[in-house]
Amino acid sequence: MALPISELIDIAVEENIPPSNYFTKWYELGEWQFETLKDLGLRPSHTFLDVGCGPLRLGYKLIPFLDNKNYYGIDAVLPLINVGKNILKREGITKEYTVLHNSDFEFDKFNTKFDYAIAASVFTYSGLDKIQQCVVALKKVMKPASTFLFTYILQKNDIPVGTIMDGIAPMRFPALRDSSFFEEVARRNNISFRVLTGKNHPTGQIVAVFEF
Repeated sequence: MALPISELIDIAVEENIPPSNYFTKWYELGEWQFETLKDLGLRPSHTFLDVGCGPLRLGYKLIPFLDNKNYYGIDAVLPLINVGKNILKREGITKEYTVLHNSDFEFDKFNTKFDYAIAASVFTYSGLDKIQQCVVALKKVMKPASTFLFTYILQKNDIPVGTIMDGIAPMRFPALRDSSFFEEVARRNNISFRVLTGKNHPTGQIVAVFEF
């Protein structure tokens, strides 16, 4: 039986993480990510990289689904990772997985090549330089014909606006007016970019993929 939202929030508070919409939409967003990835072809035998894995909202769904040791997560906020590990433990999820505390997209530290990857609501709060850094790092670890799913939002602001994500980590909206930035990143890295239609995100974010 899934943990109630109130217990998820209690676990977060134990790590000094303030309650937020991240946890109230835990199951809705985790399920959307999971089903979208399966629709894109994700299977248990595939190796998977969760960029900005946080407290393992997607890991909660994927780790039991994937073959043992096939889930890899990375996040810059250690307390969020600790929350995720605690949630998986309370849920009795025993499959092996790997999570790295790292803020520099050092995916090569996993010593693994990936079939699929995701950055859910990561580029939404990343500067343009950080997004480019992430894609360059991905290019080194993604397998040929692999897929990277990500979300972003368009804004009217011409200047990046700073924020504190859920009162935890400093972030900044990248001030994207259209998708041309991602088209250019794809061209520069010799990969393909496309916006997914028919995959409406629960929070209204744009859903897209890079294909390597």
